[in-house]
Amino acid sequence: MQSRQDVHQKLNEYFISILPEKLSNPLLKKINCLNKGDFNKRFEIRFASDESHLGHWWRNPIYLLAKPSANKVTLNFTLQPQRWPKDPIFFAKENIENVNSSVKEINSLIKKHQLQSSEVECEVKTEGKYLLSIAFAITMGSPNLEESNYVTCIDFISELALINHHLSESLNSGISVNDTQEEDNSDDDSESELGFPAISLTLGKHVDEETMRHYFSKWQKPSTVYNGRLGIKGFIPGFINTLNNDQVCPVFTVSDFNTISRQISENKIIPVLDYLPREFGIDKPWWIVPYCIWNEANASVLVLNKDGLYALDDNAEALKIIFGMDKIDKVEFEHVYDGDRFINRLYVHTENGYMAIDEFVLSEDHINSESYLSILGNIISIRQATINASKGQPMWFEGAGGEGFASINSPLDMLSPQAWENPLRPDPKDFGFNNEAHQSNAADKINETKTIILNDILASLAFLYLCVAGVDSGINEAEMNTVKAKLSEWKEDGDVTDCLNFVVSFWKTLDGELEKMIVEEIAQMLKSNLDENNLKAIKSDLLKIINTDDVIQDSEKGIILFICSILD
Repeated sequence: MQSRQDVHQKLNEYFISILPEKLSNPLLKKINCLNKGDFNKRFEIRFASDESHLGHWWRNPIYLLAKPSANKVTLNFTLQPQRWPKDPIFFAKENIENVNSSVKEINSLIKKHQLQSSEVECEVKTEGKYLLSIAFAITMGSPNLEESNYVTCIDFISELALINHHLSESLNSGISVNDTQEEDNSDDDSESELGFPAISLTLGKHVDEETMRHYFSKWQKPSTVYNGRLGIKGFIPGFINTLNNDQVCPVFTVSDFNTISRQISENKIIPVLDYLPREFGIDKPWWIVPYCIWNEANASVLVLNKDGLYALDDNAEALKIIFGMDKIDKVEFEHVYDGDRFINRLYVHTENGYMAIDEFVLSEDHINSESYLSILGNIISIRQATINASKGQPMWFEGAGGEGFASINSPLDMLSPQAWENPLRPDPKDFGFNNEAHQSNAADKINETKTIILNDILASLAFLYLCVAGVDSGINEAEMNTVKAKLSEWKEDGDVTDCLNFVVSFWKTLDGELEKMIVEEIAQMLKSNLDENNLKAIKSDLLKIINTDDVIQDSEKGIILFICSILD
């Protein structure tokens, strides 16, 4: 089976070599294709009739993400133009016909190329701006795509680009000159909806105004998510000069971040930052995030070591642990959080919920690239196997996940391959860990529980509903209540508490890939055992679950399209 990286790399070759020449007038035979070199992330493809427009992220981007599985490859497409009219609601009403016409053209195009596709779905948001999302999924009936599949895909995209361009032009026609100027400003930091939060500051000893201004100028950028946000407490430590010092906390280039991230993720090496000054007071620190906002209410530096995440408390002097490493179940990183290209978010999940950590994107070049925060998430991810193996134990089963450790003497050392050579890789047997027994027991337990769930329709539905509810940022109380309510409709007495508790406990033990595989098995089982009306009811339940918070993320759209493509 091809991986997402395999599919994306092959598509990228065609994007560079073939796609531009297939574009029709009035489009330029040129594209702007962004994924920052990480072929596990989605593509953002821009087309234009004017070369200056290729740099405008808001005009008419097409997002593409491949999702391979055991028997097929699904290509998820999203067309997502944005505009800033004076009255977004009126503007949306005025452009309904334009949008509907484009959806019809896309359906005709899918039919023309004889592609298997999900229903084309359209969503419009009008809060502060006009945001249109047209989403659909194309399914290739083979886990290993051939040249002919890629050629068909490129032909399809070249025609889709023209439809998208005409839609974009129709949206431009409803905007006045002043509004267009506001849009043009939206491509830089001067756009009207970008701004800063109002932070209540607690200062450490000897923090002067000039040093503090340098700190915020370096690490906090304007955004839409935090524009004018109130209720945030900021903690500025006495060692603020360290955070301003490029010898300790540089603004890495995109290439630098990617180099560091590859060493960590591909070679499973955790850096030990021996160069962090003693003022931090952290034993053997693994990583630092110079500035972030956590739980949407606290702003400070974060430091990670094997015990967990440390941040500043109310006295702004000493870093204290805010999140124990042994409590972490998984992490999820999200670029362009809530549609804001200047905010990245990391979700740190535990059995009892999650913590959200936000960072400010440092420049246009850094959008969709690796970052201080994403690398922190990568370190936790490669540590996760050891975390899971060590839960409930008096000590860490060091090396249970195969990770190693490299001593780093300066930020620049992280860019040198020599600094990562010969990492210390602990033998977990030295800590009393029996890997074979652990893997066998874990696999047996997963298979045993999976069998129980697959043989019980109610438990299968519970798993499906939980995965949909939790795909964006964990499950909050409102989403859990919706899951429980929809699930209770499938049981005569309506009591689903025991079933739900059992499935929740199992679901929390799984990583993303295994969760997706079980979702696919469940959807196929339901397709084989339930009639058309029941399948329709399941799809209706899933839509109600993701609509609980009135905001549908791309990840939620993706899992719904994935499940529905199997159930249809």
